[in-house]
Amino acid sequence: AAHDSKSPSIGARSFRERSVHRLVGWYVGP
Repeated sequence: AAHDSKSPSIGARSFRERSVHRLVGWYVGP
């Protein structure tokens, strides 16, 4: 999230990364 905020141009790449992180986070947990 930190590096995401630093990058104004997120693009689809960030979206995909966020999706993966969200899925992984939900699977692995906190």
